[in-house]
Amino acid sequence: TVDVLPVLDGLGNIDRYLARDFPGHPNYAGLGLRLFDVDADVWRIWWARGGDGVLDRPVVGRFTNGRGVFECDDSLGGRPVTVRYLWSDFTASGATWRQSFSFDGGVSWRENWEMAWRRVAAKPRRT
Repeated sequence: TVDVLPVLDGLGNIDRYLARDFPGHPNYAGLGLRLFDVDADVWRIWWARGGDGVLDRPVVGRFTNGRGVFECDDSLGGRPVTVRYLWSDFTASGATWRQSFSFDGGVSWRENWEMAWRRVAAKPRRT
């Protein structure tokens, strides 16, 4: 389960990931930040996990032909890695998101996270 909040009049959104959403990882928390750069016509997506308060390098890309591809060069455990987010399978009520890593400059990819997104009615907020 992820809570998504639109920001900046639709130019972005923020996801909130809580420990309750990751069985077996009681201290895990994270935040996704997506912002659309109107001039460059690209989205940038940042990730931050609880514990260090640091935004990772953004993956950058766009949606074309019913698919969104976003990539960046980063490092994982001191090892260079290319990170790819792929959005696909869009419907009126959902989509699929996958994260993959490439340790060989994009020749091969290893998928390590998939999420099936489904739109549900927002719960009333407590005040």
